[in-house]
Formats: sequence, structure tokens, C-alpha cells
Amino acid sequence: GPNIPVGATVTLSYADVAGDGAGIQDLAGNEAAAGTFIKIADGYVRGAKIYIDTNGNGQADPTAVGGLAADFYAGETDALGNFFLPADAPKGTIIAVGGVNVDTGVANDVPLKAPAGSTTVNPLTTLVQAVLENNVGSGAAAQTPEAIQAATQAVATALGITGAGADLTRFDPGAAAETDPSAQKAAAKIATVFALAEGAGAGSGQTALENLTTQVQAAIENGATVALDDASTLGAVLQGTNTTLEQRSKIADAAKAIAEAERLAGITKAQSQF
Repeated sequence: GPNIPVGATVTLSYADVAGDGAGIQDLAGNEAAAGTFIKIADGYVRGAKIYIDTNGNGQADPTAVGGLAADFYAGETDALGNFFLPADAPKGTIIAVGGVNVDTGVANDVPLKAPAGSTTVNPLTTLVQAVLENNVGSGAAAQTPEAIQAATQAVATALGITGAGADLTRFDPGAAAETDPSAQKAAAKIATVFALAEGAGAGSGQTALENLTTQVQAAIENGATVALDDASTLGAVLQGTNTTLEQRSKIADAAKAIAEAERLAGITKAQSQF
């Protein structure tokens, strides 16, 4: 068969075309449903609740809010950060709320997002979605393949991610970290900044995300790159958060340690020790 790049996500679509019950079944004889397995990664996040933003307001709504209907609930991630999205699920932004990082044991306090059609949800896809919403909003315009591809390519370029890892919405950075750690390093830095900022006060992680989106947007427009281990960049990202000078120093140390790590184990260790 064809060679599949390390870190690529393989999507299995299945349907019992003949309808005779002779297709894929579980031990109880139930027919397998068509759909897509999706990975939630911060590293990998277990116990995250997954919503599809069907009301288009850019956030997860378990119940009706402000005259808008509740979002579609797709279930919870398993012990390895996977969940199954049925083929007949509504189309919309994927939002992962809560859960715990499998690698580090750190709680996931900032919702992770990914554009419709993504097969992975992580800090990088969250940034793609933020840039997408910044440019075209969170409604139908943000669901077009053209808009998603443009935002994905722009974010990858701004973060200096190339090769297979540049396909941010369909690439599992953790799976390829041994051979090409660039995407996983970027994801780990972003996750660590968000987590440590949020630890300084509720809402600070979201503020850091918004500031990082601004930095990435400026880099996109100016043809520059964003280095999260750069002191001035971190200062801009953490502006308006509740972080103290000591906490900012800790975040800078974490970003530097992740940047210097060579393999997945080193990245995870650097991420977890802070």
C-alpha cells in the first residue's frame, strides 16, 4: 500500500452498503457506525467533554443561552484522548472542555478548539480556530475548506512549522515528535503558557490565547514568525493576565526548556516540571 507519513491521521469511513448486517460488528452483533476517530491533545487529554458549536457563537454551550440553542454534545474523550465523531454529527467548530493531560496530569483549563473537519484538537488547532474567527467570524464563513486551509497555512508559517506538521488540523504532533518535534514543541509551549497563565487567575489563560492570536495575526501580516521562548513575545502574550513577575519567569523557563528538548520524552518532562 502507499507510504503513510509518520504523524498523519488516518480517517476510517465505514458503512454497511449492502445493509445485510454482514459488515463490521461488535461482539454483541451491533453494526459499526460510520464516523471519524479524533484525538484531543495537549499532550493527550482524557475526560474532556466534546461539543460541536452548532449555534455558531464560538463557545461550548451545554444548555441554551441567550436565545441560542444548546450545542451538540459528542461525548467524552477516553483514557488516550480519543473520541468518535459519528458521520451524521452536525458540522461546526469542535470544542473540547475540561479533562486532564494524560502525559503531565495537568488539568485542561482553557477550551481547545479545531475547525470543522479536523481530526485532531490541540493548542495549535485552537490557534488556527482563533485566527479563523478573528478573520471571518465563528459562523458559516469559518466552515469553508478554503478559509480553514488559509488559516492553517498562515498559523503554521507564523510558528515556523513546515513539512507534514504544517497540516495542523489533521496532524497529530505527539505521534511524530520523535522524528520531527517542531510541531509538538510549538503545541507544548502554547499549552504550557495557557496552563500557567490560567493558574495565576481564572480567565488569564483565555487572555493569553487572545494576545497570542494578536501576535500571530501580526506575524501573518508582516511575514514574520512568533517565538514563544522570546522574552518580548512572552511579555506581549501575558499582558493583561494576572501573572506575577515570578510566574512570568517560570513560564519563560518552561518555554525555553521545551525549545531545548530533543525528543517527546524531553518535551513532556519539560512541560510537566513547571
